[in-house]
Amino acid sequence: MHHRREILRRIFGAAAAARALKAQSTAPLPFLQNVTQSEATLVWPPAQSAPLSVEWSAGSNRWQSCPTTYAGTWADLGPSAQQSSVKLSGLPAGGRIAYRGAWNQPQETSFRTPLPSAAPFRFLAFGDSGTASDAQFALARLMAAEDPDFTLHTGDVIYPYTTPEGIRERYLDCYGPMMARCPMYIVLGNHDCMVEEGDPLLSIHRLPAQPASGRYYSFRWNTAHFIALDTNSIADPAMLTWLDRELLQPTVWRVVFFHHPPYTRGTHRADPICLEVERILAPRLERAGVDLVLTGHDHTYQRFLPIGQTTYCVTGGGGASLYYVGTTPRHAVAASAHHYLRVDVQGLMLRATAIGTEGQTIDDFTISKYPRRDPRAR
Repeated sequence: MHHRREILRRIFGAAAAARALKAQSTAPLPFLQNVTQSEATLVWPPAQSAPLSVEWSAGSNRWQSCPTTYAGTWADLGPSAQQSSVKLSGLPAGGRIAYRGAWNQPQETSFRTPLPSAAPFRFLAFGDSGTASDAQFALARLMAAEDPDFTLHTGDVIYPYTTPEGIRERYLDCYGPMMARCPMYIVLGNHDCMVEEGDPLLSIHRLPAQPASGRYYSFRWNTAHFIALDTNSIADPAMLTWLDRELLQPTVWRVVFFHHPPYTRGTHRADPICLEVERILAPRLERAGVDLVLTGHDHTYQRFLPIGQTTYCVTGGGGASLYYVGTTPRHAVAASAHHYLRVDVQGLMLRATAIGTEGQTIDDFTISKYPRRDPRAR
């Protein structure tokens, strides 16, 4: 009886917390974008006035001021969708950076910059989220408590398609407090491309511009190389040529993320784009020995047994209605469950945990680059 009461308390407690988070009015917080070892960009949502400048400090009493710039309107989202941003420059690598402005003084917000070394770091990954469901807000609450260095979104950021209201209610109202402390790196899903091929959603971000204005890009965090792809344009020769070059770059860890999974036993297993991703993209990633591939599209969690060095995960349970998922002998885990993926990288070890709306573990696995010890050795 006590065990049953505890389960009910956790269920209703999480639901109440999700409703409370959903009901909160959103303060005009900026959100972080494109954090590097020496720079970061803060972006303000539309219809929210930005201060004339922002101050930042790297742990001392010395604050430096950076002016805010106005960058026009959010593309195709109406004349009231004005946008301001500020670039913080000269940041120390691996530092805890505090920043403040007229919106939060005398308090401050902080984030971390990457290091050119094997220091440990944490990131989160999820996709198919933007419905303003209780599950989406419950996961957002749990993710914010993780204090990640950054997050990856595997696409379908807003349902059913991008609108100013959807950006506010199904994205920034949900993740804004977390995005003020860690950058969100997104890729375009099929729903995101329903309005102007995704331009409005891309225009609210400051993703790495190379080489295609945020449609596909790469960035580094410590000893890991992250590659974001636009599988809505899977046959784009420019993207594939760029990818082949990126896959030759030296790194300890390589993670690739995009929307359409090459391998799935969910609703989209016969999706023509998924079949093309399997034909065109998967062989490239496997030949290059990519360590981890993260996708969405199917509203499930799936992890497949490694193909060579490459582990594939479908992490499409970020809040949208769930899909049925079958299993195959190639599956390690398959679950129709709302979730996010927490990934900790430390040296030559990567540990990933899929976490559900009640904080429960759905999956837990490691990828190790440490040399295997010969059991016959003494």
